Amino acid sequence: MNKKKSILNLKLIFFLFKIIMDPIIQWVGGKKRLLNVLDLMLPNNYNTYYEPFLGGGALLYKLLPQNAKIYEININIYNLYINVKNNVLEIIEKLLIYEKEYLDSPDRKNFYLDKRTIYNSLDYSTPQNSIKKTILLLFLNKTCFNAVYRENKKGEFNVPVGNMKNCTICNTEQLKKISNYLNNNNITIYNDDFTKFIDTIEENDFVYLDPPYYPLKNDSFVGYDKNGFTKEKHDELIDILHSLNEKKINFMLSNSNNQYFRDKLSMYNIYDIAIARTLNSNIDDRKDCVCEILVTNYNLNKTQTISIPQVNYSNLQKNDNVSIKIKNKKYFLYSNDINLKEINKCFYNFIILNKIKIVITNKYIENNEYKISLLFNN
Repeated sequence: MNKKKSILNLKLIFFLFKIIMDPIIQWVGGKKRLLNVLDLMLPNNYNTYYEPFLGGGALLYKLLPQNAKIYEININIYNLYINVKNNVLEIIEKLLIYEKEYLDSPDRKNFYLDKRTIYNSLDYSTPQNSIKKTILLLFLNKTCFNAVYRENKKGEFNVPVGNMKNCTICNTEQLKKISNYLNNNNITIYNDDFTKFIDTIEENDFVYLDPPYYPLKNDSFVGYDKNGFTKEKHDELIDILHSLNEKKINFMLSNSNNQYFRDKLSMYNIYDIAIARTLNSNIDDRKDCVCEILVTNYNLNKTQTISIPQVNYSNLQKNDNVSIKIKNKKYFLYSNDINLKEINKCFYNFIILNKIKIVITNKYIENNEYKISLLFNN
């Protein structure tokens, strides 16, 4: 195989690799359902990708940037990623043992509680303790109630057991892929406070911030770890956003649909997000459905290219408008009565709520594939 073909094959492998990458830990407030929206809202170009609140890392593993600096203040989650990067085969071997023992156990509840007790008793004083704690955390995350990560004030994992049904606890391929990604790209992971990234970020970099959300009521869940996230932290975060804007660094922030952030960040673009149910034409109904906001300091102007069947190619022209519709409980982009692409409910709602305009800007044939380019803006 010549060098040119080898490079093309590597690019093809990386492309396929990007399609199937998923987070290795489920996380409250994870962004899996919103990935298509977040991908649409990214700036067109940037150098280094920053994520100061990593958590489950859904967007990181969707984008797979070659250069990234990511921050995770929770020592357990930080060490999980470090250990998966450096010790993935040992983790897989022992996690498979836990999986078999759990599924074979006549008393899965006590098996879970025993592993939770061991997990909480371990510290990071030795490398082996660290690896064992990571393995136990992966086990607990798959078998606990609703896959919630939560700590009490002592820093102990305190989520009760889940439904105890049969499940895949060790996803071998997933763990290997994430380990390979972290090892074969310029990815730096920091166990540090979210404020620290401001010291190294530069113009033409990009930062996505997904902090613990501003509470809508006193009992809103923010207890991911023992430290919590206070109002002072939210104010500090807002100050950092202003600093980024002054430095002409693009940012995108996810948060709850709260008036405090809407007021403090009114000078930026604020997009509404509805997740739970499909919106209709009633404006008041739409307002009631908004559960999150997305804030950027740059305008949406994104081009996406899609492949279409040859039979539709001649019926689509440049400057044709693109609309959205529901058919048989599925959501589509369409133009000239032609279904262009199936989309998910969150993407559909996002277009409606924010009055996103979509137009065909180009059509062409490449490698015997018929393609059109869609421009999204508002």
